[in-house]
Amino acid sequence: MTQAAPLSRFRAFLMTPGILRSGGLAFLLGSVSVMAHAPFGLWPMMIFTLTALVWLLDGAFESERKYRSAAWRAWAFAFGYFFFGLYWVAYAFINRGPEFAPMIPFAITLLPAGLALFWALAGALAMRFWTRDVRRILVFGLAIFAAEYARGHLFSGFPWNLPGLIWPAGGPVSQSAAWFGVYGLSFLTLTGFAAPAAMAGPDASPRLRSAPLAVSFAVFAILFGMGLGRLARPVSDDAQTVTVRVVEAGFGQRDKWDPAGRQAVIDRYAALSGAGDLDSVDMVIWPEAALPLPLLEDGAALAQLGGALGGETWLGTGLYRRSPTPDGGTEYYNSFAVLGFSGDQAQLAALYDKRLLVPFGEFTPGAAVLNRLGFRLPSAIASGMTPGPGPVTLDVAGVPPFAPLICYEIIFPGFTPDGENRPSWILNVSNDAWFGPTPGPWQHLAQARFRAIEEGLPVIRAASGGVSGAIDARGRQVAAMPPYSSDYLDIQIPDPGYATLYSRFGFLGVLALVLVALGALALLARSGLTPAKTRVDNKKTSY
Repeated sequence: MTQAAPLSRFRAFLMTPGILRSGGLAFLLGSVSVMAHAPFGLWPMMIFTLTALVWLLDGAFESERKYRSAAWRAWAFAFGYFFFGLYWVAYAFINRGPEFAPMIPFAITLLPAGLALFWALAGALAMRFWTRDVRRILVFGLAIFAAEYARGHLFSGFPWNLPGLIWPAGGPVSQSAAWFGVYGLSFLTLTGFAAPAAMAGPDASPRLRSAPLAVSFAVFAILFGMGLGRLARPVSDDAQTVTVRVVEAGFGQRDKWDPAGRQAVIDRYAALSGAGDLDSVDMVIWPEAALPLPLLEDGAALAQLGGALGGETWLGTGLYRRSPTPDGGTEYYNSFAVLGFSGDQAQLAALYDKRLLVPFGEFTPGAAVLNRLGFRLPSAIASGMTPGPGPVTLDVAGVPPFAPLICYEIIFPGFTPDGENRPSWILNVSNDAWFGPTPGPWQHLAQARFRAIEEGLPVIRAASGGVSGAIDARGRQVAAMPPYSSDYLDIQIPDPGYATLYSRFGFLGVLALVLVALGALALLARSGLTPAKTRVDNKKTSY
């Protein structure tokens, strides 16, 4: 019996027809794939699941209705992947109040079902170019990569849990995001982790069957070695000596928004901000929407904060603000403001309004129709928010220029300003308390660490209910407070790195990888190493 016999039997099992069986197996594989992501970090799991998905698609290819069968299997895999990867969105409805609980079943099923449609289209597209030989590994990687790239950009985009994010942020392989971003790393991960599928197939040559696995091993070995070299080098010669204080008051979402506890929230933030040795602190940083009030309009709260901070320390805080419109209405913004104090007087030194708003959390697509149906928005501002003009770099006296990214914005590669507006550090303020003690806040942290690698910039995080602290320009966590701490952390901002290839050229690095893969496909097709048609024993089936 050959060594490939167990793999061949497992492949044959996955190729077995039947709509319920194929969909159930795909759903199960997608579900366990989530274990590759934070906080679990079992990234080898995805080698097994992606290999098995290729064999499921092999079965679709042998069916009479291959496009429909492939779309179904890919959709079922992705539905399991997104369902268990995003179930934590239910906590936003729980935290908003019991009247929103009936919406939870719809939220946790419709969102993953919609996202899985991208994979369904990719599965059908892959069938157009599928083969029975090793070329299908590249076809698979290209098709699913296209689905993930589209998912991250279309309809406002939602690039959560991209395949490249399974790699430990700050580790050697993750450093490749500095060259071609997490999308490039996702393409290599999809293709490389599917490579073992070629070991069981109809190719006559064992050497040819093992070639994709050998190439993938070599690619990741090179990335690992280059990543080790990058981690061993100094970040840069541009040292930063500014100290910031990150404050986390430790309130749960419902406690914070309880009107009876409003003053307690203000008191705790003021006490923690002014505690200890404040003379060495240049800026105190609070999370997104730290206080349950429109701070810029509340003179009493501002006077209390001025007394706690004095006149030498900036306060950078996430807040909600209101602005009147010409027609007599009101616009709401999720903002970040830098405030200075002189006695009990506050001065606004800088302001940023969040650009990328969370669908169904901060704005409602098709709001007019949904409102007529009785849909209520599960956010603190029930009427929705207005997006700001775009990303900015803020320049405040005594503090290196920085780019504020509010919550959700940190998950988007390339959103940080570049070129002449490139900041010296990134500030991510967030309210992860919406999502409770779930994997959500840890997945959010992993994405922030990848942004540091991509941009070559340190990240300071102030996250209610999440991990607050500092990330260096290589994506390594250098200081941290655990979720729901009621404490502060004084941090010297890590040094900025040099502009990375990804920060300068963006998608060009990803495009280069895709063109290499397409070239390899063309070369294999012309070389005669892979047969144009291969005889198989599987009978044609409907699914």
